[in-house]
This record gives sequence, structure tokens and C-alpha cells, in this order.
Amino acid sequence: GNIDVIELNRRRALGMAELGDWKAAAEMYACAGDFAKAVKIYSEHKYVDGLQSVSRKLPKTEMKLLKQCAEVMHMRGANQMCKEIYLKINDIKSLLSLYVELHQWEDAFMLVKDYPGRGYEKDLYLPYAEYLVMNDRFEEAQRAYQDAGCPENSMKMLQQLTYNAVVEHRFVDASYYYH
Repeated sequence: GNIDVIELNRRRALGMAELGDWKAAAEMYACAGDFAKAVKIYSEHKYVDGLQSVSRKLPKTEMKLLKQCAEVMHMRGANQMCKEIYLKINDIKSLLSLYVELHQWEDAFMLVKDYPGRGYEKDLYLPYAEYLVMNDRFEEAQRAYQDAGCPENSMKMLQQLTYNAVVEHRFVDASYYYH
């Protein structure tokens, strides 16, 4: 019956692994339902398509394996697949972190809006404020620092801007920042 097929796939997987055909071995392990071994092989060889295939078969209760798949995908730049896994396991913090890293601010803001009161605001507004500062969008950055609950960062930024303006003899700017 069914047990024989699974056992046969396991033996085949072992044989493939011994032959050095790791891709086939991982596929056989996946067919045998031994997802942990499949994920281990795919991860070691950084085979994103294999990980995607396994991650779609895994139930969302297999958090550890799914996170391992997402980690390798993230390292390989397969961000869409990564996003798929984070959504599957409802890992909002990791998804937000991915959006922030990729500067997908619109998606990040929508996500935070969908999960109010969970404390994700700081994980978004602080890096967003720093992004705005790096892009010379100081007034927006000031608001983002306030929204992040970090007014001291806003003050530090204004002090730095004022100082720079004075040093560079931009006194109109300096008075504006000081005000």
C-alpha cells in the first residue's frame, strides 16, 4: 500500500544522495513526505525553486521549516517567494521587515494599518524617517520620527541641520530649522 511507496521514495532519495544527485534526492524526500530532509538539502545547495515547491506543500504549522525556506530565499533575493511564506505563516513582523529593507513603503504602511496596536509602527516609522533623512526630506522625516515615538531623534536631526547650515553660512536655513 501507501507505506511501500513512501519507503521506496526514501530509498530512492538515499540512492540519489549517494550518487551526488542532490536535487533528485531532495525531490524524493519531498515525495516521501520527509520535508525536513528536502529543505535541508535544498537549503545547503541554495536551490530556491525546490524550496518554493516544498514551502507550498508544507502546512502552515511547520513554522520552523517554512522560516528556514524563507531565510534562504531572502539570502538569494527571492523576495516575492519570501513574502508568500511570511503571509502563509502570518509572520507580519518579518514581512514588514522585508518591505522596509526593500523600501516598499506603501506596502509597509498598508500592512501596519491592517494590524493596528501591535507595535509595528516603530518598526516602520524609524527606518522610514532615516530613509527620508538620507533623501533630504527633512520635514517628512521630522513627522516620521514623531510618529515613531522618537521626538529626540527629530530634535537631533534639527540640531544637526541647524549646525550644518550655520557652518555653511546658510543663515536663512539655520533660522528656519531653529524655529
